[in-house]
Amino acid sequence: GMNVPWGILNASVVLLSLPPLLFLGVLSGFLNSVFRQKKS
Repeated sequence: GMNVPWGILNASVVLLSLPPLLFLGVLSGFLNSVFRQKKS
């Protein structure tokens, strides 16, 4: 069968999925701070 380099594949998938996760984390933190300021 095909000799698939799973290590490289997994690494590329992780690298591709990290930026959106970081962006979502920053976005949620920013929204939380904004909502807190509006409430107070």
